[in-house]
Amino acid sequence: LAIASGATIANSGTATGFGTSAIVIVHMSVSQGFAKNVYEKIDFDTEVFDTNGEYDTTNKRFTPTTAGYYFVSLRLVKDNGESQKNSMFYGIYKNGALYSEYQLYGDYPYYTVEVTLPIYNEVVYLNGSTDYIEGWFEWGANGTLELDVYANARTTAKTELMIFKVD
Repeated sequence: LAIASGATIANSGTATGFGTSAIVIVHMSVSQGFAKNVYEKIDFDTEVFDTNGEYDTTNKRFTPTTAGYYFVSLRLVKDNGESQKNSMFYGIYKNGALYSEYQLYGDYPYYTVEVTLPIYNEVVYLNGSTDYIEGWFEWGANGTLELDVYANARTTAKTELMIFKVD
């Protein structure tokens, strides 16, 4: 039995010092459209899991109550087909500013309807009191690109944000 440094187990069975494990999975309740060249917050407003009550569905942000490193994953489903190729950017905002992003260029199937974009993962240190993170997206071509709740009937892929405490 491995016991974390500083952890104790009393004879009464009470355990202390083990920390908490945050598990957050949120997705959108409706599709969201994005205009050209505007980085916008993704409307993750529906909780699947929020083990510590740290995700705010009104402000669409995660604010942990325990300091540490957090694994963050963005999975996005593009809903509509487009008439041109251009750039897509999606990433993590920390405390209201871009922390890191994924840039998608080239021969990706922009014309395909209901396609899951490459999953973007990042590890972020959060102080457990004031730091918060959000998922953001930008579309670089004319017209509106829409992120969908689900990919289609053949898959369970969704536009969702997953966060796990890793330390």
